[in-house]
Amino acid sequence: MKKNIMLVLLAILVSAMPLAAQEKMFAEVAKMPDVESVFVGGAILKLAKGAQKITDNKYARSVKNIDAIEVISCESEEAVYAVAEACQKIIDSMNLEVILEANENREQRVLKGSGKVIQKGGVERSIIYGGPMEEGQPKMKNMIVVNQSPDEFQLVYIRGCIDISDVVSGD
Repeated sequence: MKKNIMLVLLAILVSAMPLAAQEKMFAEVAKMPDVESVFVGGAILKLAKGAQKITDNKYARSVKNIDAIEVISCESEEAVYAVAEACQKIIDSMNLEVILEANENREQRVLKGSGKVIQKGGVERSIIYGGPMEEGQPKMKNMIVVNQSPDEFQLVYIRGCIDISDVVSGD
């Protein structure tokens, strides 16, 4: 009997493993060379949701409907383009809107006398994507913040419902 119960538990565990892997939208990007990644899953966010019951502040309220957070970072000039391209393909498949986009042309800066480049030239861009918001509702489903320069790339993906009124309230 114990053997059968163990087999059933093992089967449930094995069948749930692909679901856990699907939780991470940017899992393949996280495996790329020169990429650092952080995944904050539901378990730790449940602790934060529990904090809302203890203290009623806007920061605790703002995470109450967030399911997961993923962070992707690449600081290798050689890998930035490939990482950005892989992330963009995933973003394009997610049916998100561009909420904000800012571009800045940076000039190359060279340290006088040494000729050492202290800032690469090129375009630096920041884009915030979000799920469509219903008319008159301050809630957004999913948000992605991307920052990219010629030698760096960062992405933060917040999966869940973000209530803008909780984030910007004055308390």
